[in-house]
Amino acid sequence: MWSVGWNAALRHALDLQGFKFRTVLHEGALTDVYECIRGFKKERLAVKAPGQGYINYREVAIVREITECNLDKYNIVKCYGDIQMFSKEKMLVFEKLDINLERYVVDVQQNKPLPLSCVRDVAKQMNVALMALSRQSIIHADIKPSHIMIVKQSETPFTFKLIDFGSALWAHDASQGFTPGTVGFMSPEIMLGLPFTQSTDVWSLGCVLAYMFLGHSLFDTESEFNTFKAIHELIGQPSDELLDEGMYTSRFYNEIDGIWVLKSPEKTEEKLFTSLDDLKPLSVGVYKRHDPIEREQCVELLKKMLQVNPEDRITLEEIMKHPFITGRYPPKVLKWRPFIPFQKKKEISPLESVNQPSQCPTNTLPSEKPKVSKVQRAKNIFTNIKRNKSINFLKNKHCVPKQSQNRKHSNAN
Repeated sequence: MWSVGWNAALRHALDLQGFKFRTVLHEGALTDVYECIRGFKKERLAVKAPGQGYINYREVAIVREITECNLDKYNIVKCYGDIQMFSKEKMLVFEKLDINLERYVVDVQQNKPLPLSCVRDVAKQMNVALMALSRQSIIHADIKPSHIMIVKQSETPFTFKLIDFGSALWAHDASQGFTPGTVGFMSPEIMLGLPFTQSTDVWSLGCVLAYMFLGHSLFDTESEFNTFKAIHELIGQPSDELLDEGMYTSRFYNEIDGIWVLKSPEKTEEKLFTSLDDLKPLSVGVYKRHDPIEREQCVELLKKMLQVNPEDRITLEEIMKHPFITGRYPPKVLKWRPFIPFQKKKEISPLESVNQPSQCPTNTLPSEKPKVSKVQRAKNIFTNIKRNKSINFLKNKHCVPKQSQNRKHSNAN
């Protein structure tokens, strides 16, 4: 990718630090990642080297902050330090992980949807990573499947780690007009050129979960306009306040008589979904075996993460309490139940229903006569006698004899 002289300088810097170059893991626009071996234990490491002329001050500072705070305990890649080169550039040394999520979905899963248990694991573990970064006022700003690594495929359930802080920044540097991220996973506020917060990572993580749910990206990953058009049609238009303040709103909308109108598309595409709710009845492939309630709650979480207005978006703390994450579904969400036909009750006569005892044994039908012991039968007889005496007593107390009424009437005359 770069000049022969630059590559030779990189190799020489690695040799001086005791690293033996093995292979190229990734070639990027500004950086390359090499697999190297160090020490007599042949420890495998991933070394991220900057391109010629690219000075990665901010990335080095953020990775150093992550290392000093021991954030690798929170599903973030572990960094062992940096290597000073002959110029101002530095190479970063990380632990070597197995495979990224994008390669796993494409190469291993053949673009088939992943089990919901795997979607949940990524949601939980990446949320833990983002909460740890948030405590240090760090925004990752480029969360996508290729930046989420599976630590080891042979160990299930998978452990995931967040990598690549090339676009990361401090929260106070998230200024208007700065557009980090990748098309298809970039939040609407970044595309519009608005100031942004940690909420932009929530949007990107929601796009990753949708990618796992579907086996492909929810939004166009080639054209920024088509991505925004899909967001507009699937989720809705941002508020007028956001569109008024956006530096790049005119890339996507025309203002006509004070109203923002989406521009004509670059190309016409067939719509797979008209809303996120269309994902709920999805019953293909792996999801044929899933509980419809679990699938419904996964989509409900996506709807909260993919709110077009950042202030309406679910927070990191609220994600951890969502029913899809906890598995505790309140009664009001239990909408999907298997159909169980009612059994026809045996018809009984009115007399049988009146004479039926109030407490019927659990193993008898309401129309059956329960077996009563001799002792219980005697108690029932005694109870009936007492009840009849009480009734007669009340009659004698409240009813005046007819003869007495006639006597009183004659005396009055």
